[in-house]
Amino acid sequence: SGWQPAALYVIPDGGGTEGLVYDAGKLIVRTATKSGNFKGNYVGQAGYKIYGPATTEAAWVTVGNDATRFLLANGVNGNNVTTLLERGLGMDATGTHDAIVEFAVDTQYLMRPTRNPDISQYLPAQYGQAQPFVKPAGMSDAAFDNFKAYYTDWLSKSYGSYNFPFTQLGYTFYWGNGYTLANINGMTEFIILGQSPVDIYGIYSTRSYIYTRNDGTNFSTAAGASYGNGFASFKIDGPVDTVWAGHRFQKNVRTATGTPNQVIIESGGTVSGGQGLLIWSLNYDVINNGVISGTTSKKYNIAGTENIAVLFKGDTGTTFGTPITTAGAVNRLTNAGTISSPGTAIKAEAGDTQITNNAGGTISGGAYAIQTGAGNDTVTVNGGQVTGSIDLGTGTDTVNVTGASTARFNMTLDKDTATATRITAQTVTIANNTNLGVTVSGSSNIRDRDSFLIVDSTTLNATPGNLVILNDVSLPMISFSPVKNANKLYLMASRNNAYYALNSGNPSLGASLDGLANVATGDFANVLGSLDRSGSASAALQLQPAVDQGAIQAGFGTISRFTQSVVSRIDQVLAGNTAPTGRTGISTGDDPAKWGMWAQGFGSYLSQDPRGSSMGYTANIWGTSLGLDRLLSDHFMFGFGGGYAKSYIRTSDENTRTDADSYQGNVYASLFGNAYYLDGILSYAYNRYDASRHIAFGNIDRVAKSDYAGHQYSAYLEGGYNFKKQGWNISPLVSLQYARLHLNKYSESDANSVNLDVDAQNYDMVQSGVGARFSYPLLYERSQIIPEVHVRWFYDFIGDRQQATATFTGGGASFSTDGFNPPKSSYNAGARITLISKNGITASLNYDFEVKKDSYSHAGYANIHIMF
Repeated sequence: SGWQPAALYVIPDGGGTEGLVYDAGKLIVRTATKSGNFKGNYVGQAGYKIYGPATTEAAWVTVGNDATRFLLANGVNGNNVTTLLERGLGMDATGTHDAIVEFAVDTQYLMRPTRNPDISQYLPAQYGQAQPFVKPAGMSDAAFDNFKAYYTDWLSKSYGSYNFPFTQLGYTFYWGNGYTLANINGMTEFIILGQSPVDIYGIYSTRSYIYTRNDGTNFSTAAGASYGNGFASFKIDGPVDTVWAGHRFQKNVRTATGTPNQVIIESGGTVSGGQGLLIWSLNYDVINNGVISGTTSKKYNIAGTENIAVLFKGDTGTTFGTPITTAGAVNRLTNAGTISSPGTAIKAEAGDTQITNNAGGTISGGAYAIQTGAGNDTVTVNGGQVTGSIDLGTGTDTVNVTGASTARFNMTLDKDTATATRITAQTVTIANNTNLGVTVSGSSNIRDRDSFLIVDSTTLNATPGNLVILNDVSLPMISFSPVKNANKLYLMASRNNAYYALNSGNPSLGASLDGLANVATGDFANVLGSLDRSGSASAALQLQPAVDQGAIQAGFGTISRFTQSVVSRIDQVLAGNTAPTGRTGISTGDDPAKWGMWAQGFGSYLSQDPRGSSMGYTANIWGTSLGLDRLLSDHFMFGFGGGYAKSYIRTSDENTRTDADSYQGNVYASLFGNAYYLDGILSYAYNRYDASRHIAFGNIDRVAKSDYAGHQYSAYLEGGYNFKKQGWNISPLVSLQYARLHLNKYSESDANSVNLDVDAQNYDMVQSGVGARFSYPLLYERSQIIPEVHVRWFYDFIGDRQQATATFTGGGASFSTDGFNPPKSSYNAGARITLISKNGITASLNYDFEVKKDSYSHAGYANIHIMF
């Protein structure tokens, strides 16, 4: 009720407002469908019939300007046309109806899907489910019976599980637009029953259809202009994904060369996200001022047409209809916009092809910018940019860079395959000042005098010295120059053979790399290629051994911890010896205790800030030591000890680290009186190192591993004098320590050609110390508690920086690597508390903080000693 419009389209159109178009007496109609249903079809296909039985299948179509009127009235654009049509035809807005197919049909096969299928009249009183079927005048009984069977079948489906909004009132239901008559009245609908003969008149991608508006001859936006009707040209001023053009797809292709068919992409037009442009016939002009870009799928389901932005088929055969064979008909493209594809930007399979790139135009293909087959082809470059090869196939072919404005060709040179972006044509002319932009690809490095063929012709007109080379900015060590040899043009590399020596930060390493750059093969060539492309010459420093002082400072720090363990033990003896109660302990008879046994656990944390080429590090040292000693007299003690320590050295890169296991032994003695003391300690350590070095730049990501040993020797002297004043013990002291660290030579593994053979290393330290201790003994029931603070200044007279000499296992000269100069002075402050019990047990807790330039450490220990 209330859903019957005042009028619907009737055929023939008595008022002349419906825009009905006929060809040879047949009416042009259109349907929205899916391109997969027509992938093997073409315009003018002989014997084509509507799919399926007449009793169960039909094509639903609209006529005249009805679709155009509906789309324009509802704000159509290239993004919404598909779903707008689907809604306007009463279908779910799935966006899957990607094709519009036009038929030329004898009107006897056209029916209105109402109880009275008469197309020549609008009889709303006879429409609706409650009305009887009425056979129109002139319709055969067989046709009427097929219609009734189809209508009944469709009604059961659409009102059943199919759930389709079938109004039975002669128009499509405009889905999702409200429920008043004005909201739901879509388009007048007609059906063509299955097995009815029709001529395919036009095949369009749905989104391209709205760019065909014409008056039957030319593009037009006049009131009577309609989309399609076999019109074979397109004017694209918005987004579209796919364009099919030519005699296979549209009936009304132009054959006269003076008025060629056109595909015009205006400055606001884009072709992207679908199949791109498929131009089936000759005599087409593609004029691009917009953008044709992106990956593309198979064009009209034709194998091998993926990732081609613009494909000219140039078909002159009769397999797919009547071709254009007019003399002088060509494939023509003029570009001032952007045409790009990850594969081929422009391809012409057959016919003569003329391509012009003007100023501001870009033609870019991952493989080919332009590729043609057999034909006489011409490429004219008046400016703009061309990226990718140009191959004009066989025929009389010409590439002409005119110099009308500066043109740029972007050339990719691949060292791995010894190939380059190439212009291949019979005659090539390149104007002066043409820019050749170079990009280097592949994994191997470019060597000095490597050459790449970029123009292959039989006639070459170019002056190499007048061409402008824009080198690859990611390879500052490489420059190219053009070299002409007969009718071929090459780009030849010139390598700065001192680049890494001057810029890496390690001249010795750099000289070795520069020497390898022109001879390395295999893996090392790939490493150098990645290093060259890394963007930073200093990335080369990842190839050198670690010289950040970490192993040295951890080694010296470990032996210092063991030394201080012994010094702490001696201090306990001295403290007990000067106690008011005298030396205490457990012994037989009344003799004082002479033997002592002790154990100590210690730990320290070191932090080194980045300096020079060192990224800095942190080190954690944990260990334990123990010993046994004897008082040989009231003023002399002798003992020995040993222990184990574990060091963990870590950098900001978790894959660059060193772990060390240290096994220590020492002998010690102390000469002391009531106020003075002199301590001596001799130590030896055997160390095992487990290290890794991270190498990561470009495509290289490796971890070189090493496992090696080392030895350490130390001699330590310390002397002091104790002043007592008002209960305080004030003890100025001096110390001197000599230490030598030897690191065995080692070879790395797991990093292929950039593994290193590293020579043995030796480091020395002669460190003085000047400071004082301040303590205040407290007596409690024959036991003492001694709080203490202490300060000390250390000075290393040698201050060895880490140095290593190494050779790559992949070859090359040896090179040296120097670390930073470590500071010689450091400052220590700490506190200790000691408990001397009456039963001969002494315990201490100690904390020290040490600081020097760009570095600091925390250290602590706990010590227990028993006299017996």
